[in-house]
Amino acid sequence: MAEAFDFPDDLCEAQLQLHQARAGLRAFLSDPALPWSVEPHDGWADPQDA
Repeated sequence: MAEAFDFPDDLCEAQLQLHQARAGLRAFLSDPALPWSVEPHDGWADPQDA
């Protein structure tokens, strides 16, 4: 069985904050009300169509 380690409290807290930030970002980006782009643009031309 693997040996258990006691991690420093500040490291555990930083890991928790990272998980919370990632979850918040995921929730924010999954909002269907967000536009695709701040400023819409035409995109790129396909050189094979020219």
